[in-house]
Amino acid sequence: MVDVVVVGGGVAGAAVGALLGRMGIVTRVIDPNPEPLHDFRGEKLEGGQLELARRAGLDHAIRAVSTPVGTLWIARRGRVIDRRPDPQVDARYPDFVRAVRGEIGGSAALEVGKVASLRLSADTQRVSLVGGGEIQARLVVLATGLQPALAASVGLTREVLSPCHSVSVGFDVACPAGAFPFPALTWYSADIASRIAYLTLFPLDGPGGRVQRANLFVYRQLDDPWLRAVRERPLPVIQDALPGLADVIGPCSVVGPVHVRKADLTRTGASGVPGLVTVGDACGTSCPAAGTGLDKVLTDVLALARHAPTWLRSPGMSAEKVASYYEDSEKVRCDAWSLGRAWATRDHALGSTLRLRARRRLVAAAQGAVGRWRAVTR
Repeated sequence: MVDVVVVGGGVAGAAVGALLGRMGIVTRVIDPNPEPLHDFRGEKLEGGQLELARRAGLDHAIRAVSTPVGTLWIARRGRVIDRRPDPQVDARYPDFVRAVRGEIGGSAALEVGKVASLRLSADTQRVSLVGGGEIQARLVVLATGLQPALAASVGLTREVLSPCHSVSVGFDVACPAGAFPFPALTWYSADIASRIAYLTLFPLDGPGGRVQRANLFVYRQLDDPWLRAVRERPLPVIQDALPGLADVIGPCSVVGPVHVRKADLTRTGASGVPGLVTVGDACGTSCPAAGTGLDKVLTDVLALARHAPTWLRSPGMSAEKVASYYEDSEKVRCDAWSLGRAWATRDHALGSTLRLRARRRLVAAAQGAVGRWRAVTR
């Protein structure tokens, strides 16, 4: 018998294991992959996310595998309007996962295995493994990301709030001349007809390198001919949609595969299930264009770490107990904020109403004014 079984060893599951292990809570993190698989997600942490990582005691491990940016160039309407200080750190997703897994210790351990089924109750949870074997626990934490099978098997329903809310395109670009002229760059589209939110380029393998990661966020359906063209000729198609981009980034080429991923906004109801909580994407997804995914993950992990010790001090693991996690004020605020950001980012990119057009002009003017002030003070 252990206190907690965490199903899934990505960033969310590994972070739960790391925090609970430090608290002396006997925890087993179960994942089928001894080494993290490549996944197109979670490639940067920004200001507020770094603070959450610090609160979780994970910031040093994350920084050790990351590239700091320092300065971010902002571009609108074909020109760079600001060069602002930026604390973001960037790394490939498997490196983030490996770093967080490295923090699992104390009374927690990572085990390689695949969960076949769950049997839940208000007292003891039974976790059956593929190939035989069973682990009994007081609490099960589902950190299974976008995989719905286990959640569905115990009666959890996933509500789709917005199908194909956005589409992310990611690829590496290399600069044959050596280093890119910018540390990192975010380029906002000025044309709502392009259905582009923005393009961002940032280093993943050390500052000043000749390879950067490019992430493009758009609002289209996966079968859109424009997206098919991006898969085949990413740079020419994107440069055509963002006039002036080629002049700023200079000559470069795509290296490696082009990843395209749709994001559905979903919410999974689990507050009435005894012995079980969900964290991260298993609890509810976010929009990558809004950049709130790691906020949600780390907020979930911190909320669970606040409540789990209290639950374990008394017998049973009733639905009423685990409901306090879903009602946690910080988690509730973060979930609502993330969902609001998802819709606001989409509206800002696509909205054609007078109010939204005025807001875009105001935001652009404010960014330009701040950029000019920063340039003068420099």
